[in-house]
Amino acid sequence: MAEEKKEPSLPAPFHPEHRWDTLIMLLVLMVIGAIYQNLKYYFQSGTAIDFYNIWGRIIAWFTRFSFVFKFLAVVLALLAILWMIYNHYKLKQIEKAEEKIYGGISDDVFLSEDAGSAQKENGKWTKVMEHLNSNFPADWRLAIVEADIMLDELLTASGYHGDSIGEKLKTVEPSDMLTLEAAWEAHKVRNRIAHSGSAFELNEREAKRVIALFESVFKEFEII
Repeated sequence: MAEEKKEPSLPAPFHPEHRWDTLIMLLVLMVIGAIYQNLKYYFQSGTAIDFYNIWGRIIAWFTRFSFVFKFLAVVLALLAILWMIYNHYKLKQIEKAEEKIYGGISDDVFLSEDAGSAQKENGKWTKVMEHLNSNFPADWRLAIVEADIMLDELLTASGYHGDSIGEKLKTVEPSDMLTLEAAWEAHKVRNRIAHSGSAFELNEREAKRVIALFESVFKEFEII
């Protein structure tokens, strides 16, 4: 690939980012110059140095050029106002461009990553509870299976790795998960469902007990 041509950059004193530094530097140099001229006069004339007199001469020098400093102050104030107006204008242009691209997105869309993840998990948990509240044992089994999938995603998001949920749970320290025993017990029931299928007898009371175990884990990690 051909290298992109870079625009020649301005020397540091003339670069837009250094405009204020340059102006301050010029003012400082003017003050130093005034002090230098007065000190040079006294040293060359052999007159004893009277610092009060030197300071008076410096003040007199500034007073003589007061109209210049007033002019510079007015210019700087006008430039600052123009800069504020320009920034406001550019900001409005950016907002209009974003509105054209995104079509006026609601503030609700701009949720944090954690808030969006929590809403997603809450949606999954709502489906689990819908299956649990069904009158059919097949739905109760499905509720446990889907809750176990949520457990797998939780472990992965928390940084635990393994080829299965069991392997991931083995790497969890009890101090890191207070509901580790509940997670193990609920996951074992899910495994029995997976291995036995419809042959696994599951009543409503047991289904609710297992889902309650999953719920305790998810509440500990605040995903529901």
